[in-house]
Amino acid sequence: DQHFYTSDGVYFQCDRVEKQKQLPGNCPMGGSGSALKFISDDSTCYQNNYEIESEAGWNELVKFLKGLSQNPAGISSILDVDRALWMLALNNFFVNLDSYSGSGHNYLIYQDEHGRFNPIMWDLNEFYGAFTNSGSGQLNLQQMISLSPLLHVNNAERPLISKLLSIPSYKKRYLAHLRTIMDEARQNNYYQSHGVKLQDLIREAVSLDKNKFFSDAAFNTNLQSDFQINPPSGKIYPGLISFAQARYNYLNTTPELSMTAPVIGKINTQPDVPDPRKMFVLSVQVEQANNVVLYYRDQRRSLFSAITLFDDGQHEDGSANDGVYANHLEAPNANEIQYYIFAENTNLASLSPARAEYEFHTLPLKLETILPGEILINEFMTSNKTYQSDERGDYDDWIELYNNTDRSISLIGNFLSDQPDNLIKWPFPDTTILPKSYLCVWADEDGMSAGLHANFKLSKSGEQIYLSNSTGIVDSIVYLEQQDDYSFGRCSAQWKIFSRPSFASANDCTTGLNEPNDQASEMVVYPNPTKEYINLLLPDASKREDFLNLYNFSGQSVELNFIPSNQLEKLIMVKLPELNPGLYLLRYHSGDRIYLAKVFVQD
Repeated sequence: DQHFYTSDGVYFQCDRVEKQKQLPGNCPMGGSGSALKFISDDSTCYQNNYEIESEAGWNELVKFLKGLSQNPAGISSILDVDRALWMLALNNFFVNLDSYSGSGHNYLIYQDEHGRFNPIMWDLNEFYGAFTNSGSGQLNLQQMISLSPLLHVNNAERPLISKLLSIPSYKKRYLAHLRTIMDEARQNNYYQSHGVKLQDLIREAVSLDKNKFFSDAAFNTNLQSDFQINPPSGKIYPGLISFAQARYNYLNTTPELSMTAPVIGKINTQPDVPDPRKMFVLSVQVEQANNVVLYYRDQRRSLFSAITLFDDGQHEDGSANDGVYANHLEAPNANEIQYYIFAENTNLASLSPARAEYEFHTLPLKLETILPGEILINEFMTSNKTYQSDERGDYDDWIELYNNTDRSISLIGNFLSDQPDNLIKWPFPDTTILPKSYLCVWADEDGMSAGLHANFKLSKSGEQIYLSNSTGIVDSIVYLEQQDDYSFGRCSAQWKIFSRPSFASANDCTTGLNEPNDQASEMVVYPNPTKEYINLLLPDASKREDFLNLYNFSGQSVELNFIPSNQLEKLIMVKLPELNPGLYLLRYHSGDRIYLAKVFVQD
């Protein structure tokens, strides 16, 4: 969910399966290992070398392997090519041979919601040349230092390398990523200083470890220099810092990486802040290039689209051949454009930013300002069993918004979320809410469907809902456990429970019920904001005989040091545990009364 916005996609561990099966006689002898080589349309032939982690997916795997083998030029529809190239570049620079790039295993693949497989690096404990099998034989230390940047480029047993790098633009992108890794390894001595910091952090624990495989002397020296077991003939573990420096020095002299790369300069847009759905011009200064491409999208969840930029004097780029490349494009219906520049010449490519597609530039778009109180979260249902179905007949959670103004408001650039650390979880499509009108969004975790379907569900046991935009939170609500087919809705400054909900219409507050004996406004909590403790000032003295709960943004209860007492008290002090900064919901249940309050914990 965190990285791919789904958790139920096709998922494989690419490694030899522990319990081997007897394969059909039509499967090639010896199989193909776990290196993505296509050998048969029969998925059974792969089942000893790929361990499926999802409920299904063998047909999808075969389709992917066949596409990689037979149509590498069209592979971008079923493979995240840029992610694959970054993995290969990391494996190569750091000589991570216990991986796809060496032994052809020890990695994962996950199919995202766009149908693309994503390679995921895994089991990195033998980075920096500790594993010496290159897939073509065992290497000594000097051979690892001088490992070719194009290892396996012609090896049919490693199609992710040989097939991808057979496409000139992919090969140049791969070399650009490798150059970025090289430069960052060299720049500011970051890896050395970070390595020393980590070494110091665990030094004492290593010294006390009675089961360690290596001596304290090996631990102390191997960061900087090589360590050999049983010299002079034993295995050598390269020094992490000395090995990376030697690797950089070698790669920097190779023909593939020593040629002149394009230089990407200043990027401009006209106008500076475009309007959504309007045309604008993007231009960039580039030297030493013969092809420049803009990749752009409207949000992190979307795929990048590509448009060529020209230096022909006909695309708002100034004079022909002046090194300024430009083109017109239409701004999406969003609050920003995420983009990067790809420039190439005959031999090499450059990207801006250099870490694209992992990093990208952002261009904010001109949006209508929505102030707090103008659009309200008006009603929602967290457990819709029989009340209201969507256009497909499904009974899903829903959230109702209300336009509290006398003007129509576009919701482009606004977001709904149930997570305070990801307020942009679901962006509104091109949607307008009319004056004094209602709009409902299905919270069904089906955000790729047409219409207003958010990519999250609501928790029946309690959590929070946020409406936000680039200026901050427009409206929010923290709620407790809800009942099936009951809604929770706004009645002026109060919230009430409705046994007769009002989907996309005004709440009938005469029928709404307060939360049981809710007297939230009668309890005073101070200091607020706070850090170490809170005082609860109650309207009447009562016994500490019931429940005090503090909920975080995930709806989880935080344990408090609250000791019941028969003594009548009106002022209660509660010491807080160490908490992350943010907003919490306090619920104090005493007798037949429930008190609620929001508590802000400061850093």
